[in-house]
Amino acid sequence: MSESLPPMLRPIPAGEFVMGESDADKFANDTERPRHIVRIAPFRLAAFPVTNAEFRRHAPDFAPDEPADLPVVNVTWREAVAYCTWLSDATGGSLRLPSEAEWEYACRAGTSTPFWFGARRISTACRPCRSAGSA
Repeated sequence: MSESLPPMLRPIPAGEFVMGESDADKFANDTERPRHIVRIAPFRLAAFPVTNAEFRRHAPDFAPDEPADLPVVNVTWREAVAYCTWLSDATGGSLRLPSEAEWEYACRAGTSTPFWFGARRISTACRPCRSAGSA
């Protein structure tokens, strides 16, 4: 989001996907089972993470030692909801956090592999964005 309000929102089209993992997935745990089809209504999602500078417009004393241009981290669900409420009031919009299913649907972007970068797990020693899919 730029310094101006409201944030840049991107439309996410309606669709469906399989959420959860199979019993055969050795990287999954019981909180990710059973696999099931989830239908998603169209919604809008912010194109960029909220930065510390943007969050400080709502909570001026938030993380004063953290760089302004980095994404907000270590906030509670309640703090995030309060930010959405404040931003809705400030912009006259209706903003909210995405549900877990909406978030996963948007992040998957039509993929059906266990990971956003493919089916193969990468080494935990490498950074996923630097060498996604490599061992």
